[in-house]
Amino acid sequence: MKNKKTMRKLLSGLLAIVMAACMLMGMATTAGATNQAVMDAKNGVVQIQIWFNDDDTAVEEWLAYGTGFLINENTVVTCDHVVAFDEEIFVEWAMMTNAEYGGNRTASDIKECLEIRVIVYRDVYVLADIETTSVQMDYAVLKLQKPISGRTPLMLRDSSELKQTDSVYALGFPAVNDDINEVRYYDAEAVTITNGTVNFVGTDTFNYGDGNLHENVNVVISSAAIHSGNSGGPLVDENGAVVGINAYTKIDATGQYYAISSKQLIGVLDALSIAYTMYPGNKPIPPEPTTIPNDDPTPGPEVSTTVPTTIPTTVPDPVDPDEPDEPDESEFDPMIIAIAGAAAVVIILIIILIVVSSKKKKAAPAPAPMPM
Repeated sequence: MKNKKTMRKLLSGLLAIVMAACMLMGMATTAGATNQAVMDAKNGVVQIQIWFNDDDTAVEEWLAYGTGFLINENTVVTCDHVVAFDEEIFVEWAMMTNAEYGGNRTASDIKECLEIRVIVYRDVYVLADIETTSVQMDYAVLKLQKPISGRTPLMLRDSSELKQTDSVYALGFPAVNDDINEVRYYDAEAVTITNGTVNFVGTDTFNYGDGNLHENVNVVISSAAIHSGNSGGPLVDENGAVVGINAYTKIDATGQYYAISSKQLIGVLDALSIAYTMYPGNKPIPPEPTTIPNDDPTPGPEVSTTVPTTIPTTVPDPVDPDEPDEPDESEFDPMIIAIAGAAAVVIILIIILIVVSSKKKKAAPAPAPMPM
């Protein structure tokens, strides 16, 4: 009886260890699975700085900054309030530059000398012009005067596909107390990421101190925190696809951060024929057919064929048609492997328990016959 109890305790302990190992494997898998798609999205995020640059007097003054993101090699999306300002702001800037550098500049002078700089790396920048902007919907599309190499434009996803509790991430350059009034240069390496979940997708009316009432704007409300300096940056899903433009937070709405919906942006881009790429999901994008002219001088029809958009630099090994396909290691989920391994251990323990129990249940020897 004592041996049986000891065996049960041993098996119970082993089962507890297996269950704990399974939980640790799951936690390790989840913790180790860094969302590389979101990390890669940092490469498409840029800092936008507003400068006063008067070539005649050699006066150069930093005025404000925000965040933006590339949608093609020479187009950046941001918020309207990052690059467009009310008359009162220009008057304040004129007074500030006059006080610091002398002169009698007006608000109009500031406007004429205003520069939008998109930071490439440290203090290297590319100038940009406003292609289109909307005060009502608080977005702006900028055209770079020169493309930025080495950056990856972000893909867009229709925000109407989002569901409550979906994971989202806010990317950008939030200001901190010590750099609000001092110029700071930020590039892709300095992008911060905050994560949260979708709380609401729909329309909202708001006024966050810019003097404009934004009525019935399609927004995404999430718990992914944003702060001053984040404005204009992308709100992305777990695939790194843009679902919103980070815009503002309401003072009386703790933990609720607002982004202008990508659905609204996509409609404008389509109307203005501005190029962008939609996130394809799991559907591969078929290559576009390319017409190749026939170089043969003999008259004949042109040859139409489909070519890949990227030409491979290596030649694949020949494939034996009789050889079975090898499984792709990337198809195996680490979580499934961990669960399968734990299940195998449990099965082995159960077999051991059955064997031990069967030995214990052997029939007891018959009693010796009583003498007559």
